[in-house]
Amino acid sequence: MSIVKDFNEITQYLKKKWEKEKSISFIVDGANILYNNKRIKFNFMRFSVLVKYLEKLTNKIFIILPEYFEIRFKDSRILQNLKNSGRIFYTPSNWNDDYFILDFAEKFEAFVISNDKYKEFYKDFPILTQKKILPFSIIEINEEIQISIPSLSLLF
Repeated sequence: MSIVKDFNEITQYLKKKWEKEKSISFIVDGANILYNNKRIKFNFMRFSVLVKYLEKLTNKIFIILPEYFEIRFKDSRILQNLKNSGRIFYTPSNWNDDYFILDFAEKFEAFVISNDKYKEFYKDFPILTQKKILPFSIIEINEEIQISIPSLSLLF
């Protein structure tokens, strides 16, 4: 089976699954969230705060992470809970998770929560010219984590 065929089968399967549950409003670039602060890698607390922030707005969120997060952090309650709820997808190893993020965003007409500019994908994904990528800020003050997604206030 070719990589393209595998990719298409996976995206079609997920599209059918989510069509039953209406739609997806936000695709979360999970790796981008976890790597947001280059000094602190794999910060699951920040990740959890962002997911809870979005869940207060809508239940139509879907998180995409590379498969190695599932393997390396199999004991993470946060990831396990998201997997049990069917709101997380792990991209196969050696595949670029950005393709999945952008493809799903186009198929579902969803917004992407990420600070990634996806510059290498501008030719392949028109969604990148539609202002559908919403950057975020994570601020820590006295061990309290606050999330800011400025463009989000325009949507709700």
